[in-house]
Amino acid sequence: MSSVNVAELRSGLVKAKHLIQSPDSWLQGGLLRDNKMCALGALCCAVPESDVEGYISAKNALREALPAGEISVPTFNDKPTTTHADVLALFDRAISALDIQEFLSIANEAEKPLVNLTDALNRSFLAVSDWEE
Repeated sequence: MSSVNVAELRSGLVKAKHLIQSPDSWLQGGLLRDNKMCALGALCCAVPESDVEGYISAKNALREALPAGEISVPTFNDKPTTTHADVLALFDRAISALDIQEFLSIANEAEKPLVNLTDALNRSFLAVSDWEE
């Protein structure tokens, strides 16, 4: 993921998901049209235009969260059998993967051994400042 901050990456994905939270705001067969957008269109709107690296990292996080057998985010989004709920679940998987990555990073950097899973989770929650509501 190079130099992109995990918290910023997570924030971009959360914002993009929020933009298509309603089925009326989600689009298949295009990037942006009539106040609707596909998964990548939402990502374009959520990540600052100047942050090319952040956009690419967020797009890669979504791609890595695709269901088995799917090859790209646009193809998955536009597939006739893909539902709005499927696309929201894609964002949830990408966001969860980042949370796990952050958790593992904190666990590896801990100065003292982790007492248990609850201790590790508490440390990871304290370290991530931008949690979705």
